[in-house]
Amino acid sequence: MIKVSVIIPVYNAEKYLEECLDSLLRQTFTDMEIICVDDGSTDSSAEILKRFQEKDRRIRVLFQENQYAGIARNNGMKIAQGEYLLFLDADDFFEDTLLEKIYSQGKKMGADIVLFGAKQYNRKTGCVSPASWYLKTAAVPEENPFSRKTQDTDIFAITTPAPWTKLFRKEFIDSEGIFFQGLQNSNDVYFTLTALAVAEKITCVEEDLVFYRVGAEESLQGSKKFSPVCFLEAYCAVYEELNRRGIYEEVEEGFLNVFLSGCAHNLRTVTEWDIRRYICQRMNEPEFMKTGLMERKAEYFRKPEDFIFVKGLLNAADWEKHHRKNLLPTEVETVQKAESENPKVSVIIPVYNVEKYIRECLDSIVGQTLKDIEIICVNDGSADSSLEILKEYGERDKRITIISQENRGISSARNHGAEKASGEYFYFMDGDDILEKEALFKLYSLASEKALDVVYFDGESFFETEELREEKKNYIAYYERTGDYSRVMTGAEMLHEMLLMNEYRSSLCLQFINASYYKKEKLSFAEGIIGEDNIFTFQCIMPASRVYHMKDRFFHRRVRGNSVITSSWKFEQIYGMFEGYLSVEERFREFPSGREDISVLMEQRLRMARKLYHNLEPEYKLCYEAMEPEKKIYFTMLVKDYEQVCKKEQDLMVKYKQVCRDKTERGEEIHTLRREKQERGIEIRTLRREKQERGLEIRRQAQEIKELEKQKKSLEKENAGLERTVASIRASFSYRLGRALTKPFRWIKSRLKA
Repeated sequence: MIKVSVIIPVYNAEKYLEECLDSLLRQTFTDMEIICVDDGSTDSSAEILKRFQEKDRRIRVLFQENQYAGIARNNGMKIAQGEYLLFLDADDFFEDTLLEKIYSQGKKMGADIVLFGAKQYNRKTGCVSPASWYLKTAAVPEENPFSRKTQDTDIFAITTPAPWTKLFRKEFIDSEGIFFQGLQNSNDVYFTLTALAVAEKITCVEEDLVFYRVGAEESLQGSKKFSPVCFLEAYCAVYEELNRRGIYEEVEEGFLNVFLSGCAHNLRTVTEWDIRRYICQRMNEPEFMKTGLMERKAEYFRKPEDFIFVKGLLNAADWEKHHRKNLLPTEVETVQKAESENPKVSVIIPVYNVEKYIRECLDSIVGQTLKDIEIICVNDGSADSSLEILKEYGERDKRITIISQENRGISSARNHGAEKASGEYFYFMDGDDILEKEALFKLYSLASEKALDVVYFDGESFFETEELREEKKNYIAYYERTGDYSRVMTGAEMLHEMLLMNEYRSSLCLQFINASYYKKEKLSFAEGIIGEDNIFTFQCIMPASRVYHMKDRFFHRRVRGNSVITSSWKFEQIYGMFEGYLSVEERFREFPSGREDISVLMEQRLRMARKLYHNLEPEYKLCYEAMEPEKKIYFTMLVKDYEQVCKKEQDLMVKYKQVCRDKTERGEEIHTLRREKQERGIEIRTLRREKQERGLEIRRQAQEIKELEKQKKSLEKENAGLERTVASIRASFSYRLGRALTKPFRWIKSRLKA
């Protein structure tokens, strides 16, 4: 029996085929067969195979129509006679000891699979570099052999799905019924992962024995027409197979990790957004979604950055789908038309899933003291009972016009409402807010009296819960202005004064607009974005020649937990700010007088967009990929790349704070040193004083010593004189005579004493 069958699919590999076969024929292990399956090559690969077949009888050649590498490998397996199977690629080459080492290890351990490593060979540079991912030695368990049942770590974490770094026992493959898929690419994923999951004995040769050629455009993979979703079909097939065998739960974590890695790799190697979009669409289909890959958290995976990348592109596709949907035309149905033809005021209310609040909103409008109004309610595809409530009110009040459309967003609803409006003035409000009952009368009276283009007024917030009030404190007085703007002025003047007071508000619900002015300036709401108020308010205020502000708080803004203003920031809001910036920049070049004010405010908006993008969840940052090419460039320059600036600013701020801390600490140290210096100065001055005093004492004592020495010398001189006198006396005759005469008396005296 032949020991090893080497199976090589060949497709247009004429440049490298000879090197591949020569490296096999040089093997120190000779008991093998080499099965080459030509997959419909159109170059000279077939002639090279025939020539080698004639040269060495161990080489067998099969020919097939182009059906891709998976089918070629399957056909090779059908005629293979070896004890073990080795699948190699026609553009690679190998160490001379490859077969000897892996077969020996396989027989020694009785292994179903033998794993080994590879190196990359760059065909352009001729450089060989490590490719440690083909065999992650750190992940290899100490137990030898091992399997999914015996090791604690992930069985799929040790190697890649590539079959050419593995030796398979043929009986094991046949008994398990494992085969290669007939996919254009990724056809080895099902085969390799299934084999790794079900093998009872797996062992390793921890050496790099294959030189994997990179940069070869003519390789088996590089020469094929790219099919972007083959990898999805492959991994889904593995998922189904593991579940069918009842072992999925055992290998779930490992499978999802390798699945994610495959998704990230394939999406990274595709730069065209059209192809990425197609992949993302397929990933959102039930066949893929049932794997639960995207339901996990980033922390679940070995490479969280891969999850963030894939999730980011899926979010981008979702955002684009929603965005484009909002830009498409929509069918509009007028359910009911109001009877009044020329009302004084048209109140336009977009309605979307506000069944809890719409009654209170409509009551505040229906009950207005100004009766000559029309109420245009645009149902934006509500999924709750909002439309039924509108119809109920429409039956009771003929001033109500009801329009129904597919969900296209609040801007589309307002635009359709404005198209149907016939009032002298327009007022836009939301379906969950409330208006004071005298508001429209007072606004209309003032606007018509002074012939105003726009009347601005104030509002107040009310909160659904105390917790929300505490959480959103910044909205308590947000709609109230303290400045005095109660005179007719131009829109540019009003904008300037409000900006000086930091009281400019872009809220649409604080504006009462002349319909003639609205139509003359061709005002409308930007569709497909969030934050359309910003753009509209600029468009409305800047061209206006007569505007006025009433300090009355007519408007009551409901702050609720699931509203746009209280929800967490999403890419839609950031994109809305970006679009607003571009729109305003384009629109107001013709207003040089207000250019400075506009620039200041829009720079603030842009700065906020940058900050929000910087703080956005990583998986949502990639939504910019779905933008139109031109806008993508602008977004990258104005917002995305500024993230790096934000990071640098943060780093600088951290460094600055550290410097401040160091400065403070050093200041304290300096203060301490100064205090110690001062204390030491006092000590030194004290010591100097003591020294001075001691010096004076020493000098006084020295003077005394000098005086005593003088006295001593004087006494010594006197003593010397006396000694000389005594000596002369003792030497005299009379002294010696007296001594002789008194000697008897001295003797008697000494005897008496004795």
